[in-house]
Parts: sequence; structure tokens; C-alpha cells
Amino acid sequence: MLSGILERIQSLSKTVTSVLVSLLALGSSGFVFKSALYPQSVIVEQIYIPSVLEERGYKSEIVVQRILDEVGVLKSVAKIDRAESAMFGSLATKPDANIDTLVGGVSLKSIEQMVAAIFEKRPKTISGEIINVPGSDKGTLQARLRLDNKVISTRDIPVGKNDLDTLARQVAFDLYRQFEPFRAALAASRLGQKDDAREALRPVIVSGDPEDRKYALWLRSALGNQGQRELDLLEAVSIDPKFTLGLVALAAVERERKNFEASRSFADRAINSNPQSPMGYHEKGRTLRSEKSFDEAGAAFTKACSLSAEFAPCRNQLGEMILEGADQKANATDDFRKAYNEFIATTKIDPRHAWAYSNASYAAMRAGDLREARILIQRARELDSASRAHLIRSAAINYRLGNKDEAKSIILELLPSIPNWQENPPLGYGNRALIREILK
Repeated sequence: MLSGILERIQSLSKTVTSVLVSLLALGSSGFVFKSALYPQSVIVEQIYIPSVLEERGYKSEIVVQRILDEVGVLKSVAKIDRAESAMFGSLATKPDANIDTLVGGVSLKSIEQMVAAIFEKRPKTISGEIINVPGSDKGTLQARLRLDNKVISTRDIPVGKNDLDTLARQVAFDLYRQFEPFRAALAASRLGQKDDAREALRPVIVSGDPEDRKYALWLRSALGNQGQRELDLLEAVSIDPKFTLGLVALAAVERERKNFEASRSFADRAINSNPQSPMGYHEKGRTLRSEKSFDEAGAAFTKACSLSAEFAPCRNQLGEMILEGADQKANATDDFRKAYNEFIATTKIDPRHAWAYSNASYAAMRAGDLREARILIQRARELDSASRAHLIRSAAINYRLGNKDEAKSIILELLPSIPNWQENPPLGYGNRALIREILK
């Protein structure tokens, strides 16, 4: 297991560091040494490149480094932060694959001998090439990577602007997926690349160990296939009846069906599975809020927030409940500011919480701070460009800033996608009223 290998690495850290420093002093050759990929260390050989790239000043080691840079981006996106550690449990404690140490100036055979001496295993070797396939216009760049003799990536891109950048991103994903399939899928899902995420999860779901499979099933359930969603979650919970993430997700499924009793039952199971986790209380609060049991919902959200200072969703829910009450009052500026503070607290815990930025924007607009509202809604749209709610709120802010024709044009273009907005308003508190205001 990776954890065992890493313990051995730590015990030999002085030896490894000494060897690496010696190797790094020898210069640059385009080889890449991977010190701790499981189940063995891995070496990436030079990636051979076509003349069309050489003519543009690229060398093999530059292409290798470009791919490694993109792997670094994926690792950053997939990073499980402190707030998420409780959600992912033991998975969060597994170190990510170490794939970014350059080694130069020595032959591949010498590196293999050194690695084998330290780890007592023959390292796996990544090799590859990029070729220019003739065709229409300037042709196509085709990249291929092999793990030992097995092809692990084949990607094609037309020769043109940003071709190498695109190819590097695609090949980097395939490389990362080979050694960290769940984290690669997590990165892809966060980047909106659902097909890549599903592809990365497939081998884990088919043949992974039970602990990994339950997380993979949970993640696949969140990737948009509604027909598969409940089946994946039920299978995940069958693997581990106390799997909090799966129980919480099933509570959400039942809430969306307005089957509130079943939803509360799953939320209670999540609470019982881990009483110190805020997730079960938060999900129960959402169900109670949907049932309009606001006092009980508020108590559940408050309990969730008290259990973890780093759990953002409960603060967002508390802010939304303040918004709901504020609209029932004649002069509610102070309430809108209270809601705003809850949303800003949410964004400080989770800087990628798009709805918190959007809600904070709405609260700031209602409190009369249009400049702040415009900044916040722009951030929400950067994080979630597909949301109709953020677009409606953005149009409303522009409308109140005096850009009425532009705001109206945006809403008229949007309305065909929400034909029943009068009876079934789009997500986002107050958005139906904002549409009416702009169209009056």
C-alpha cells in the first residue's frame, strides 16, 4: 500500500535526499524521477516530439515539464482541504502521488539502478511520443504515453493555436488518472469535465477495494446521471451502512422527491453514523426547511455550525433563512446585512462556494450596496457560469445601476429556458421578483 511505501521513504529520507541532490547537480536530460508512486516508483523517459514542435523551439524536456505542470494543476484542484477531510474520512489521509521531481544528467539505466536499490523494486517506466499526422490544413498532433509496454493515453489535437497546451492538459489527466483515479475524477468533476470524471472512476468501481469503491460510487452519483444516481448511492451504503456521505446524498434524493419522512430518516441515519459530523444535521435542516419547519431547521443548522467551524453550507443556509424572513418586513436593511455577514462567513470558509457569493450579492443589493453586489455576483458567475440564478441577479444589479435596457435584454433572452417561471421560479431566493422588476 502507498502508506507503507511512504513510511519507508520517510525512514530513508536522508539517503534519498542525498542521492537526489547528487543527481540534480549533474545537469538536465529530460528524465523525470517519481519518488513515491504506488505500488512502485515511476520514471518518465523523454517524450519524442515531431519537427513541427522543434521548429517552434520545443524540446523533449520542455514538453515533459509542461505535462508535469498540468499534473500539478490537477493535483491542486483535487486537493482535499481541511473542511473536506471529515467528509472523505480515511481517503483524505492518503498522500497524493508524488510526480514532480526532476532528475538530470544520468542514463535511464543508472536511475533504474538507484531507484531499485532504494525501493527494492524495479521502477515502472513511462515513455511516449508526439507525432504529426498529415491531413487537411496543418495536420494533427497525436500524443501517446505508455506505462512499460501498455498504452495509457492516446490523444489527438489539430495543429494550431494552443495545440501543445491542450495536448499537455489531456495527456496530464491520463497520466494522473493512471495513479490517482479518484483524485483525477474529483479534479475533472470540479472542472466540469464529467465524461473524464466518469472514465477515471470506472476501474475503481469495477475492481477497487470496498473503501475506494464507496467513494467512487458517491462521486459518480453526483455527476448528473439521475437514473444511476440512487442506484450508486444505495450500493455505496450497502458497502458501508454508516457511510455518511452516501446517507446524506440519499436524504437529498428523497427531499427532492418531497418524500420528507424518508429524507429525515436518512439524515437521522447519517447523524447516528457520525454524531460529530455536521453533515447529517445540515441535511436534516434542509429537509425541515423544505417542510417549512423553520425553527427546527434553524436549530439543526446551528448545531451543524457548532460542530465544525469549517463547514460552510450551514452558514449559507442560515443566511438564506434570514433572507426569507427579511422579505416579510417593511424595513429589513439590518436583516439583509445579517444575511450578508453569514454569506461572507461562508465564502471565507469555502472560497469556491458560488451560491454564497450569489446570495451575498443579493443581500448587498437589497441593503443598497450595489457596487459590492456587482463584485460578488461576478465572482459567483466565474465559479458557476451555467447558473441562471446568478445571471438573473447580475441583470438585476445592472438594472438598479441604470443599465435597464441591457438588463431587460438579458432577461428576455433567458426566459425561453424557464417558460414556467411565474409558477416555478428558478433557483435563487427572490429571483422571480427580480424578473418582474426588470420586465415591468
